[in-house]
Amino acid sequence: MKRFVCFCIFFLALGALFAKDDRVEWEIVEDTYSIEMEHYKSIFFRKGETVYSSSDAFFTSAGYIVPVFAKDDIYCLNIDTIIPKNTVDIFDKKILSKTGSDRMYWLRDYFVDILKSGNRDTALQFEKKSLTEWEKNYNEFDGHWYQHPNNPVHNCVDLSNVVIRISGISGQLSSYFIKNIKRIPGGYNVYARCYLWRVDDTFIDENQFPQKDSDVLLLLRIDGDYLDIFLNNEGNRIGSFVLVDTAFYKQCENQIFKNTSDLSKITWPRRDYDSALIGSTGKTTDNLRLRSMQERKSHAITTLVKDTSVDLIDIGRRETIDGINSRWVQVKTETGETGWCFGGYLDPRP
Repeated sequence: MKRFVCFCIFFLALGALFAKDDRVEWEIVEDTYSIEMEHYKSIFFRKGETVYSSSDAFFTSAGYIVPVFAKDDIYCLNIDTIIPKNTVDIFDKKILSKTGSDRMYWLRDYFVDILKSGNRDTALQFEKKSLTEWEKNYNEFDGHWYQHPNNPVHNCVDLSNVVIRISGISGQLSSYFIKNIKRIPGGYNVYARCYLWRVDDTFIDENQFPQKDSDVLLLLRIDGDYLDIFLNNEGNRIGSFVLVDTAFYKQCENQIFKNTSDLSKITWPRRDYDSALIGSTGKTTDNLRLRSMQERKSHAITTLVKDTSVDLIDIGRRETIDGINSRWVQVKTETGETGWCFGGYLDPRP
């Protein structure tokens, strides 16, 4: 299997030899040797040398690797040894994907909900289209969605200074070669080139899907241990993610595969907000939709009329809607309905 994967990567990279205009320039940041693998030689690269994007990054026993074009051939480099040639900034090390004993994972944020519920079927609330389709086409070879290796626990982000790779269910994937990173308050604006877009289960309108080799702007917004990624503007959410360690990841695997987990072994991720607001009571300042998710396009459960009292159960991600910057809030109504609403129309405002 390993031989087959290397073979496929080699030919994908080889095709990039003839795509000169589509290459993104990267720079070596330390003296290093390329990694010897099947079809790839090991040679010395000096700090300051320019290399060019070739094909998608991947994890191996040697680390997080990206093929690059240089010196009229394709070589594999450790992804930590290169940055965009003309970048303004680079990412904070604590948010980068890591390998080894200190590996961290950017999982979909709904895994917090799955573990808190103690039920893997909670995933159906967030991946209803993909998982329902999976079960509809059930066969003994692939099994149920929670039995397959490509289940939601592998639906994550691999984040480096040169490649952002976002995996989804049923082979859905988008990947980007980074040209420039700009740090801003609350996150980063990332100018990139789309290497691959194979996504259809998304809130983004189809006419907004990027084409291969098109330039895009990725908006990365960080809130404590949480990350939102948008495409070109904050109306096009690619996904929301949470940074977790190996212990948290392992319990997510247990919950999906075995439908059981040990919460005593994990540390819950946090957002940057005043936790004293949880458990308090708020009142709507206008008619407000109660939704199933922290997303304007998600299912509307009901409409809360102006001056409706609600109990604040949890506080979610930050967003700007109608020019108001506030957080989504999970609330419970006096009639027992639970859902998410935008806190910009609550008093007090979170």
